[in-house]
Amino acid sequence: MADRAAEGGPDGSKSKRKESGERPELRVVLLGRSGAGRSATGNTLLCKEREFESRLASQPVTTTCALGRRDWGEWSVAVMDTPAIFGGSRWDKQQLDKERERCRRFADHERCVLVLVTQLGRYTRQDRKVQKEVKKFFGKNAKKRMMVVFTRKEDLGGGALDEYVRTADNGALRKLVKACEEQYCAVSNTGPRQDRDAQADGVLEMAQGIACRQHTKPWWKMCFSVSR
Repeated sequence: MADRAAEGGPDGSKSKRKESGERPELRVVLLGRSGAGRSATGNTLLCKEREFESRLASQPVTTTCALGRRDWGEWSVAVMDTPAIFGGSRWDKQQLDKERERCRRFADHERCVLVLVTQLGRYTRQDRKVQKEVKKFFGKNAKKRMMVVFTRKEDLGGGALDEYVRTADNGALRKLVKACEEQYCAVSNTGPRQDRDAQADGVLEMAQGIACRQHTKPWWKMCFSVSR
């Protein structure tokens, strides 16, 4: 099961990492409103069924930040599932501040990407509030580390995601995609395992590209496409 803490790892040069066998770390933070599919998306990215608890419920299932890990190509991937700590929370301020601080500490890493999870066809006012609060909390440069993952990809039928976004009547959705510099993709968290694994690769490849563009340390050249 997922770890209930966000521990960092030491940085090092490419040669030192090769000698020690240590993989460079890519961090992903899943953010979004309650019910958007954060936990299910985390399970898809980790290629696991129940790393994060995900089920239909009248009350939020995720109540604390949780961490899951996997190896992906040459990378060690750390995925943080978060409660609905942005966009309006019913929690008391002390609990909210505690979970936000956990999220902030985990994200304080050069190779960390903020993933806004939203349901295809249901980009709501609360989703917009999440986006605004995330940008405010992580600072003005947060958008350079942000991408969007749409859940319920199956609802596209045979349609293309790019066409859906381009022709969407929801102006706020188009603004979100623009704010994230057109970095978006979709997943179906209920599809066959093989399909979900391929979608996980797509999300992580996009996240890797974002992280590498933001990373300025000498070993940024380690950012390469994962071959399988």
